[in-house]
Amino acid sequence: MKRIFLIIVFFFAITSVSAIEIDLPSSYLNRTADIDIPNIDVISLKYEPFPVEPGEYFTLWLRIQNLGNDKADNALVEVVDSYPFSIQGNKVFSIGSLGSRQEYVLKIEKVKVDESAVEGDNELEVLLTAGGAYKGLVKSVKLKISVQSVSPILDINVISEPEIIEQGSLGDLILNIKNLDNSVIEDISVKLNLPDQFVPIGSTTEKKIDKLLPGKEDSLIFRVISDAGAATKAYKIPFEITYFDEIGNKFSKNDTIGILIGSNIDYIINVDDSDVLKKGSKGSFTISISNTGPSDMKFVILNILPSKDYEIIGKDIVYLGNLESDDFESSDFEIFLKKSGNVDLILELDYKDSFNKEFTKKEVLKLRSYSGIESRRLGIEEAKGKGFLLVIILIIIVYIVYRQWRREKDIVKALKNTLRIILIFVIGVIIRLRWGYIKRIPRKIRMFLRKDDK
Repeated sequence: MKRIFLIIVFFFAITSVSAIEIDLPSSYLNRTADIDIPNIDVISLKYEPFPVEPGEYFTLWLRIQNLGNDKADNALVEVVDSYPFSIQGNKVFSIGSLGSRQEYVLKIEKVKVDESAVEGDNELEVLLTAGGAYKGLVKSVKLKISVQSVSPILDINVISEPEIIEQGSLGDLILNIKNLDNSVIEDISVKLNLPDQFVPIGSTTEKKIDKLLPGKEDSLIFRVISDAGAATKAYKIPFEITYFDEIGNKFSKNDTIGILIGSNIDYIINVDDSDVLKKGSKGSFTISISNTGPSDMKFVILNILPSKDYEIIGKDIVYLGNLESDDFESSDFEIFLKKSGNVDLILELDYKDSFNKEFTKKEVLKLRSYSGIESRRLGIEEAKGKGFLLVIILIIIVYIVYRQWRREKDIVKALKNTLRIILIFVIGVIIRLRWGYIKRIPRKIRMFLRKDDK
């Protein structure tokens, strides 16, 4: 028996068709007239979806007819695994008895297309046998199945330079577009829908790539400037991309780019409201932190680290919370000074920015510690000496009042006598401060010394 080959040379590129059915013209079939043996052949086929895609499954229907004059007792159909097609499950199908000119429709499910299949016509081999006395006669039919990506695959990678665009600064949005498909992609157009916080610089919000070959990559660069008053956060920028395949089919896709606006955290840390610090004594002071930048400081923690120059008294760590732009917080601390002169106060500051990125900064603030001699020379202890003198005077006055009260047994007279005594004492001091009296002091000293010599 002459081997019969079925060749289907038919290619459909209209992607909106979900299934295709093909009736084979008689010129493609080897139909021997008045043949007395069974002649099993495929006269039409249908597969769904159409076209089939790489990496996907499809369902195949075969319309089979006995073109011979003799009956086929046990007709069989076998689907051969041949790249890029493979069958999941049973590969041999029995269609039973098939008389002359009788037909049978065979449904074959879960035909897998390999992910690396080349687009275009790919062959699927089918073996046909009439069975019975003719089971040794096997016919091989190679069906051509159209493989095509319904939507060409574009990989879009977005880069922002810098990664975080500062308020009022320029930045580049770079779209790296790669053709992952096996066919050429043409007339690629990308249009950004910029929010109010961004303004395009030097070009419009739409750019194009004429052509991308399979596996190739190209870039579109959009230069923008951010608004000076924009809040620190992530912004969504919708964009639309349209492109065409080799045969003119148009595709479009909507997606979103995420862009960050923000700036580095700027702050000022100071020592405020400090006591006069002396070596060998404790003192208190206030540390303040001011957020001087446009970005927020979140979850701020301030920690005083130990040092050989001082000892921390009480708390050494405090949680300050969130500091918005132009905001400040402060906290009081107390230490015991072990040295005089300049003392380095070592601090550790922990916080997060608006994007929850963690930061740890070490800061050193200068404190001034005075020795006992320096404090007296600078008058730091003078105030304490005056206070002590006033206490002594007050004790003397109370003692005089008490002595007068014991003698007079009358508090009013006691107060009057005390006042008189104080006035007499003050007047006497003033009289002795007159120049005439002061002049006589050296003479009185000489007379006193001569008296001692005798």
